[in-house]
Amino acid sequence: FNRAFNYMMASSLVISFEAVLFKFSINEIGWGTTFFWVDVISILVMASFLLSKKERVEIKKKFKHMKKFAKIFVVEEIITTGGFLAVTFAFVFAPVTLVVAIGALQPFFVLLYAVLFSKRFPKFFKEKIDWKSLLKKSLFFALMIVGVYLVV
Repeated sequence: FNRAFNYMMASSLVISFEAVLFKFSINEIGWGTTFFWVDVISILVMASFLLSKKERVEIKKKFKHMKKFAKIFVVEEIITTGGFLAVTFAFVFAPVTLVVAIGALQPFFVLLYAVLFSKRFPKFFKEKIDWKSLLKKSLFFALMIVGVYLVV
């Protein structure tokens, strides 16, 4: 256990609180309204970065370079919105504990992507994927899967 463990515990606490509030919101005002307002608030939070002159200058400086990657950003945002919509529907039909437990399996897919794509895109994946690390991580993923099974 190191400092990262403490950050992960704090993150888990915040994410679980957010999930309960999200489910409450869906039950009280509906999934469409919740989905809409979460997106609006996210846009406003991101736009608040434009209030800082330092950030505006930085964005302006890198705009031409980033413009080349606009297609990638659009595709990424479409995928993100689709994923968020799927999670929203999951909260409509399933208990919070189940949705969050299944969502906790995301690191398994990140590791799978690292194994599949790290040789082709070494700058993007800093994951340890030697056999010893993979074995250790696989054991923990197996425990997570047992935990999800127990929640179900």
